[in-house]
Amino acid sequence: MKLRRLTLSLVMASLLVPVGCRVAPPSSPPRPPRIVAVTTDPPLPDRDGWRVLPQGAGAVTIRVQAENATRVRVFLVPTGTEMREGAQLLGEDGDGGDGWTVVWRYADIPITAHLLVQAEGPGGTAEDEALQVYHEPAP
Repeated sequence: MKLRRLTLSLVMASLLVPVGCRVAPPSSPPRPPRIVAVTTDPPLPDRDGWRVLPQGAGAVTIRVQAENATRVRVFLVPTGTEMREGAQLLGEDGDGGDGWTVVWRYADIPITAHLLVQAEGPGGTAEDEALQVYHEPAP
């Protein structure tokens, strides 16, 4: 008796789906963001793996090429062990339609740090300690 009821229920349920319609397969999970490249404008010269900021106060545009992202943030993290807690948010961009960019206006102070780039999207978060930066104040 139970088997007949189950069979009847399945037949009735199949009649509710119009002919030619198919149930869509479950969608795949969103792809995680991926940071492809990080560049600066103006390009910063490389000195032994460190990008050197021009002397004096100034501004640098940080350009991030990222896939599957909806927001990009750039942090300045002091060098040293476990210094991430001292990270300073330099800026964020929530519209990648024109490319992901953050303008960093730096003061004429000593800087020894790295740029941490964080890309967020529906599939999660990606991070890249993209560049090490160095700044020596003007004499």
